[in-house]
Amino acid sequence: MRKVIGMFVLFLCLLLTGCGKEEAQYCDIVSEEQPFSEIGVGKAYFLNMQFYKGEPVQIWAVQESAKINLYLYKKDGSREILLKDVPEYYASGYGYVDNEGNYYRWNSGGSLSKTDTSGKRLFSRKLSEWGMGIIIKRLCQAADGKLYVLYYQADGGGFNQLGILDSSTGELAKVSNAVSSLSVSNQIGADKEGLCYLREHGVEKVNVEAGHVEELWPFNGTTYHYEYDWEYPVWDFLIRDDGSLELLRADIKGQNGIIETLRKEPVGEGKRY
Repeated sequence: MRKVIGMFVLFLCLLLTGCGKEEAQYCDIVSEEQPFSEIGVGKAYFLNMQFYKGEPVQIWAVQESAKINLYLYKKDGSREILLKDVPEYYASGYGYVDNEGNYYRWNSGGSLSKTDTSGKRLFSRKLSEWGMGIIIKRLCQAADGKLYVLYYQADGGGFNQLGILDSSTGELAKVSNAVSSLSVSNQIGADKEGLCYLREHGVEKVNVEAGHVEELWPFNGTTYHYEYDWEYPVWDFLIRDDGSLELLRADIKGQNGIIETLRKEPVGEGKRY
């Protein structure tokens, strides 16, 4: 396994000494990159890279014997069937698998559909807001089962918006508060409790109901630099129970995939880079 270790200053944490005084100790980030295996098949179409039940996977549509099958590929190159013998148009657009194995498919035309594990279509609809088409950018399922949607209007104006998807009907409800508008570089992900944002200045925990965010992984003022790259984006991210942050990256065709893991480590009192 290829490892790339980089030390970056993340934040100043306060540790309590034995005499009851607060003593400053700096913490760094250890960054480790693990390659995601190339799928090594013939005619295939990349649909997404995500965490599925906590495991990093890629979704591919693969043509086999004149049929299109959808697969979940794991980081070691193994795979499991998601949907068999689907229509040819499934080899386009984007997809997402929820924790129950249901498959959500959308395209740049604003259409969204849901298919269960048996291949039954549960809904198919055209999304719109105030008469204008909506294009989905990302889906993310939080620990409570809610499906959050990062989307923008088809006319290209404005910012990304946050919505909550009704998984039974496909209706999209916009979140209308202080956490609803996001820049084009923002991404949604999760921790063990709920929704998180990945921004260029760091990762934030989102309280959707209260309409505020809490900083978890600040990048500003450090040597760690996160920059949005549409040709090599972060497709999904997850904060693990141990506090580590995992980012899933690949190019827009699913190639050169990596799992980047960030961990916080103290480096000693008063030490700074």
